[in-house]
Amino acid sequence: MPTIKDIARVAGVSHGTVSNVLNKTGKVSIEKIRLVEAAAKTLGYVPNAQAQRLRAGVAVTVALIIPSLYKDTYLDFYTSLQELLRSTEYDLSLSITNDVKSMEEQILQNIPRAELAAVVAISCLGDNAQKLYEEFNCPVMFVDRNVAPNSNKVSYIGFDLEAAGREIGKHIIENGDSSVAFFSSPSRYIDDKEVFTGFSSALENSQVFIQKFTSDFSLAIPKAFSILDSKPYVDTIVTCSLSRADAFSSAIRCNPNKKSPRIITLCSAGTFPKPHYDTYELDYRKLGAKAGQILIKYLSTGKTIPKHTLLDCKGFPFRFDGLIKSLPRRLSLLTLNSPSTTALRQLLPLLEEETGITLTVTSMTYDNLIAQFSLINNKFHYDLIRMDVARLDTYGPQLYLPLNQAGLNQEQLPIDLMHKAYSHYSYVGETAYALPFDPSAQILLYRSDLFSDAILCRAYYEQYRETLEVPKTLEQYKRVSEFFTRSINPDSPTIYGTTCTYGHTSTAACSFLPFLLANCGIEIQNGQINLNTTKTVEAINGFLEIINSSSAKEAVWWSDSVQEFASGNAATAITFSNHVSYLMNSKHSSVVGCTDAAVIPGGYPLLGGGVLGIDKYSQQVDACKQFIQWYYSPDISSALVLLGGSSPLMTLYDDPRHVSIFPWMTATKRSLEIGTRGIPKSLVPSYSNSRFEYVMGTAIRQVIDGAMTPAQATAFAQEMYSSQI
Repeated sequence: MPTIKDIARVAGVSHGTVSNVLNKTGKVSIEKIRLVEAAAKTLGYVPNAQAQRLRAGVAVTVALIIPSLYKDTYLDFYTSLQELLRSTEYDLSLSITNDVKSMEEQILQNIPRAELAAVVAISCLGDNAQKLYEEFNCPVMFVDRNVAPNSNKVSYIGFDLEAAGREIGKHIIENGDSSVAFFSSPSRYIDDKEVFTGFSSALENSQVFIQKFTSDFSLAIPKAFSILDSKPYVDTIVTCSLSRADAFSSAIRCNPNKKSPRIITLCSAGTFPKPHYDTYELDYRKLGAKAGQILIKYLSTGKTIPKHTLLDCKGFPFRFDGLIKSLPRRLSLLTLNSPSTTALRQLLPLLEEETGITLTVTSMTYDNLIAQFSLINNKFHYDLIRMDVARLDTYGPQLYLPLNQAGLNQEQLPIDLMHKAYSHYSYVGETAYALPFDPSAQILLYRSDLFSDAILCRAYYEQYRETLEVPKTLEQYKRVSEFFTRSINPDSPTIYGTTCTYGHTSTAACSFLPFLLANCGIEIQNGQINLNTTKTVEAINGFLEIINSSSAKEAVWWSDSVQEFASGNAATAITFSNHVSYLMNSKHSSVVGCTDAAVIPGGYPLLGGGVLGIDKYSQQVDACKQFIQWYYSPDISSALVLLGGSSPLMTLYDDPRHVSIFPWMTATKRSLEIGTRGIPKSLVPSYSNSRFEYVMGTAIRQVIDGAMTPAQATAFAQEMYSSQI
C-alpha cells in the first residue's frame, strides 16, 4: 500500500502538501494538486478515511450485527442505516450471524473494539445477550428483539409487534376464517413470539382454530409442504416474513389440485401491492433511518439515547377506510401533460378495483388547457379539473365548486397536507376551492462532483478569493455560473454554468421573479403594485447576467432545462421540482449519482404545480369525493412519487424509500415550506396573479429579444398592468 511519503516523492512535493491535497485542506496551487493527484493515481493510492480518523483517536465504526440480508426487513433496515451514515464521518461495518448463537458470539469476540462508536444488533443470543453486549464501552442498540429489557446500558428500537399480531387477528375474524396456521421462526426469537402473543390474544374468544408451526429459515420450504398436508385444512396462513410466504407460494404451486389457502404475511413496507399475498407492513427503512438519527444525535452531542423507542406499524396497505365499491361509475378529469398525470394513469386500475370508478383523463399542453377553460359550461364540462396554481385566483371561482359546498373540509383531509403552503393551493380570498394536486417548488440542481473537485475548488478560489460552494445568494450564483461557463472560463468542465427557462411568457416570468423577490420584493403603494422602480431594473440586469451564463438553446419549458442539465452540459439548473424525475428516467442522463439539490439562490422559490377542484357543473360530486379520498391516501401518494409524480403529503418527503432514489426531496420540502406564489388580495384587492405574471413575462421577453431596455421594460410593464386593472 503506497503511503503519503511515496506520493510526495513521486510528485516532487512535501509531505504537508500531499496531506493538504488528500484532506482538501490548506491552499495548494492547481499545479501541485495535479501533481499529487497524478502521483496518487500512478501508485494506486486509495485514501483510508477510517485510518486517518483512528490515528486522530476518533472511534469511527458503527457495527451492525444481523441474522441475514435475505429477509426483506433486515435488508431494508441495513440499506436505510447505511444511506444515513454515508453522509457522516462514520462507517458501517456489517456482520451476519445466520441466527446462529456461536457465530454471533465469535463476532463479538473478534470485533475491533477500539474502533467502535456504536453497536446495533438484531441478536439471537436470548438471555445471554445482555451480559455480552454490556461489555462494550460504546452505545449498544438492540433492534426488533428486545433481549435485554432490564438493562440500563443498552437501548432498544422496534415496532409494537404485539399490536401487529392483534391487528392481523382482528382481520382474520372480520374475514370469517375458521382455521388458521401461524408459521414463524422458532419461539426462542422474541420478535416472532411477540407477534404470536398479540395474534392469539385477538382470537382468544373467537371460534377460529389456530395451529402454530415453526422452523428455522433453511427449513421453511419443507415445513410449508407439511403444513399444507396437515389436518384440519386451513383457510388462511399467517407468516412472519416474506421468505416464509414465498415458501408457501412454492408449495401451493406444486399442489395445484389442492384448494389454495389465503396467505397473510408480515413484511417491510413496499410501494405497491404484493400480487400473491395480503401484507401487513412494518416500515424497516424508516426504522433504520430513525436508529441512525438517534445514534448520530448521541455521537455528535453526547445526549442520552432513549431507552425504548417504538415506531407505529404501517399496517395493511391499500386499505381505504370510508371507500365503498358500488356500481360502475365514470368520472372525467381535465389536466396538464405532466409526470404526475403519467403516474396517475398507471394507478387508475387500483382506483377502479377499490371504488368501481373509471376515470377518463384528458391531458393537454399548458396553453391548450387554459383555452379549454373558456369552453366549460353546464352542457360541456368535466367532473374534476386540474389547473396551475398561478391560475387559481383567476379561474378557481369561475370553474370550481367550493369545497364546503361539496361537503369537504380540512378535518376530512390528511393532517400532513402541505402545511404552510396549503393556502396557496386552496383559497381564493376566504373561500377554499381546491386542493393541492401535484405541488412543486423551484429548486437548484447542482453537480456535487464538480463542487467537491480539488482543482476546481482551488481555481475558483484563485479567481474570486472565496470558497467554491453551492450558491446561496444571487451574487454567488452569478460567480458560480460564470466560472462554469466555458466561453467565460475556457477551463470549465461544463459548457454552461446554469440553465434558464424563458422561452414562454409564463416561464420567463417564473424564472425572473425570484430575482425580483430577492432584490427588493414587489413594491405596493396604496393598494396597488408599482413595477416601475430602479430595484426592478436592477433585478432584470441581474437576471440577464445569469442568462449570459446559461445554455444558448432557448428552454421553453422546465423539462427542457432538466434535459440540458441531464446531458452534462451545465453545472447547475433551476427548475420546478415536479419535472426533475426526468433525470432518473432519462436513458441519456450522465449526471445520475452526482446530482444534489438545494434551495434556489436568493431564497425566494416560487411555488408551482397544480390544484384540483370539482367542476361546479359536475353531477357526480360524491364520486369525486371518493376519488379525492383515494388520491390523497398515503399508499397512493407514495406510489405516485415513485412513478415520478408529486405528492402533497409532506411526510413522504422524509420517507427513506423516496429520498434514497430522489436526492432532491429534502430541498423540495424546504422550498415548499418557504415558497410563495402571488400576493394576498388583502394587500392588493385587484390583484390577479395570472395577469401579473403574463405582463412581467412579456416585459422580460422584450428585454431578452432586444426590443426594450430594462428601464423601458419596467415602464411598459407598469403601464400594461395598470391599464388592465
